[in-house]
Amino acid sequence: MSAAKTGGHKRTGSGSGKLQILLMEKVHEDAADAFREQGFSVIRKTKLTPEELAEIIPTVHVIGIRSKTKLPKEILEKAVNLMAVGCFCIGTDTTDLSLAANMGIRFQLAVRKFPVRR
Repeated sequence: MSAAKTGGHKRTGSGSGKLQILLMEKVHEDAADAFREQGFSVIRKTKLTPEELAEIIPTVHVIGIRSKTKLPKEILEKAVNLMAVGCFCIGTDTTDLSLAANMGIRFQLAVRKFPVRR
């Protein structure tokens, strides 16, 4: 994958050649399976503190979130490889959408594609 320079952030694939997908808060296993089938590396986390998320986010290329995971300015500024956010919930108020757009990070509501496991 070629590097793209967007909003001062260099977005590239991981050193292993696989893009890292972080799925939060019990996003359905079908979503994880779909990413794995396409050759992505999937990390699943039920809950991370803001500090833990800030630590892992620089290695993530795509994140799937639900309503409890927040992506404010302080987290997004550390997301130097993040290319997309998939929101597996109804609202979008958990993410600083303006900053994400300025950084070239795509945002997609994904509630109909994959169900949420209860």
